[in-house]
Amino acid sequence: MTKRSATARSYPVRIQRLPVGPLAPTVLDECRWWLAAQGYSPGSAAGAVNLAQRLSAWMEDVGAGVGEITEELLGRFIAAEGSSDLPCSSVKRWMGALRRFLTAAGYLRAAGVNAEQLTPAQAAVTEWCTWMRIQRGLTEKSVARYCYYAAGLLEAVTAADGSVTWDRVNASMVNAYVADRGRPYGVAARAHIVGAVRCLLRWAEHRSP
Repeated sequence: MTKRSATARSYPVRIQRLPVGPLAPTVLDECRWWLAAQGYSPGSAAGAVNLAQRLSAWMEDVGAGVGEITEELLGRFIAAEGSSDLPCSSVKRWMGALRRFLTAAGYLRAAGVNAEQLTPAQAAVTEWCTWMRIQRGLTEKSVARYCYYAAGLLEAVTAADGSVTWDRVNASMVNAYVADRGRPYGVAARAHIVGAVRCLLRWAEHRSP
């Protein structure tokens, strides 16, 4: 057996820390999928996901849930990172990408937007979300995930004047959307996309006269 030299440099064993907190694992996985779909390089995506993991761990420490993500909460997180003994240098670099994901996925709500400022498509999404909460009893996490996967279908049914015309929906359009939306993902995520689209169409049928 070869003995280790007394002067040999010691290399500590690095243990990979498992993600913790309210964003793990579902929201973190969604973040990875979204970044890949948006064309971020693997290195850039890894940096943003690492920041999301730090945010999740901090949220667990302060007792914040997924439904409590606001600009004020993110501001507190940034301040906490800046004042820590080992501040994360990637906060400023990747916070923009993380904030864009949280907004696109419905976890971070835009402040100061009222009903009069919404486009017809945005108003439809808001009404659909309310229906999912009240009529279907879905959690905020599920509502956000359904919006993330299916709200893009509204682009296909929005006319040139901005109005939403559901009579334009047909099987070919829906199949094309599901195929395109699910292209970056695996089987499990594609199943979620199908379920989200079905929920959106069920709501549209429910609200039609």
